[in-house]
Order: sequence, then C-alpha cells, then structure tokens
Amino acid sequence: MALERATKSDIPKSRRWHRDAVFEVERARVVNFIAAAARENLRKPEPTKEKAAASAPVLVAEIGGLMAPSHDIRDPDIIKSVSNGVYERAAPSLTSIWFFRFLTVVAATVEIGIFAAQWLSGDAHPAVLILGTMLALSGYLIGLGIGRMSRRRDLDEEQEGQTLNKVFIVTGLIGIALSVYIRVAGSPDGAVLAIALTVLVALLVAVFEALYEYTSHRYQSLWQKQYQGQQWIAEKHHLGDMNRGFWKLKYLECVGDIATNTYPERQQKDDDKTPDLKSIDPPNVPA
Repeated sequence: MALERATKSDIPKSRRWHRDAVFEVERARVVNFIAAAARENLRKPEPTKEKAAASAPVLVAEIGGLMAPSHDIRDPDIIKSVSNGVYERAAPSLTSIWFFRFLTVVAATVEIGIFAAQWLSGDAHPAVLILGTMLALSGYLIGLGIGRMSRRRDLDEEQEGQTLNKVFIVTGLIGIALSVYIRVAGSPDGAVLAIALTVLVALLVAVFEALYEYTSHRYQSLWQKQYQGQQWIAEKHHLGDMNRGFWKLKYLECVGDIATNTYPERQQKDDDKTPDLKSIDPPNVPA
C-alpha cells in the first residue's frame, strides 16, 4: 500500500474550505498505511511482535519524509488567510457560477431560436440559421475574452496571453458586425427591430459568458490558495504527530492488535514480555 499526499479532488466538498481538511484526509491515510505495514511485517517468516516493532523507526522516517518534509517554503499570509476563512468568504458560490453558465446557454439558444422561428414562419431563408449561430458564437468569444482579461487583473496574475483574449474580443465584434450587415442587406425595413433584438441577445451571451469565466476562475484560484495553505497546515500537524511519537505508538498498537488476533498462542506466551501499549505516554515515546 503506497502512502500519498491528499490531492484537491480527495477533499470532500463539504470540507473544502476547512483549515484542517487536508490533514484529516492524510491522517486517515497514515493510520491505514501504518496498519498495512504492521500486517505486512507480521506475515514475514517466524513473525514476532519484537521483530515487527523493530521496523518502527524506518516506518516513521518513511512517513515523515512524505508528510512532514523539512522545508521553509511557506507563505504565512496564505496560512493566516486559510485559518481565518478569508478565501472561503471571497470565493463566489458554485451555484452562482453554474447559473451564469446556464444563462449563457439559454441566451445562445434563444439567439438561434429567433432565426429558426423566422425561417419556420417563412419570413427568412434557411441560411439565417447560420447567422444566428454566428451571432451566438460571436457573443461567446467576446465574453470569453473579456472574462479572461478581467480575471487576470482581479487576481494580480501575469498579463501574458492577453493577445489571444483581444483576438477573441475583436473576432466576436467582427462576427456581430458582419452578421448585422448581411441581415440588413437582405431584410425589409421592418426587420430592423428584430435585428436589434438579436444583437442584444448576442451581447447578453457575452455578458453571461464573461461572468461565468470570471467567477469560475476566481473560485479555482482561491481554492488553489486554500489547498496550498491546507497542505502547509497539514505538514505542521504531521510534524507534531511525529515528534509526539504518535506514529510509532500507533504502529506498536497495530502490531499488538494484529498479533493478538493472528497468533493467540504466541501472544499468550509473550504477554509477560510485552508492555501494555496503552500505558505508554505518547510524548515520551521517541520518534
């Protein structure tokens, strides 16, 4: 059984913004890893509790190397923000994020639907469906570009890649202008109001997409900072467990429990030589 650090996807959604969420997941993994190591050591030829217990220092060092690495690359501001719930309060809700995505899809569908209704009523050529799709896509590109540019400024991110966002915006504007020109050229004067409506809907697509792009990225960015801080907090807790001798004590307890259930006759003979693990004070057990 391999021991691994907790990833973002391992954190339950209900605990995502809790300061000790990573530690809770990782400590459970450490306990399971210790139990698995105890079982493995007691499967060796002529297993005894003494032989299995002798592996404790190596096991503790292995866990410590992964869970409590000795480095000082930590940002105290991030740790403080995680502890005080700053990122949780600043992050937009998932409901609002997906609501903006829903509105984008609805607006794009309405856009195409307007042209489809004109075609089905016999007031326009089937080719207008292409114009409706072009308008919806143009609105999406404008919103995509604006949303990405806004999120970078808000989160103080590097401004690299802004050229592509500008291309999205310009392409979208050209698409709207071209669609309007084609529609006006082939429409009677009375269709001006309908054309204006379709342009308005395209702009709504842009607004909703920009809001979705901005809020979703803001959520992900703040969640990443939260997760980084949770990792550092978890490492501090793991280091405390190691220094208290928690891992070693847990391993000795597992060895004792497994040996009792697996080798009852041998355990009966060894009772006089084996100390009561529950009487061991964790802080006094060397790591």
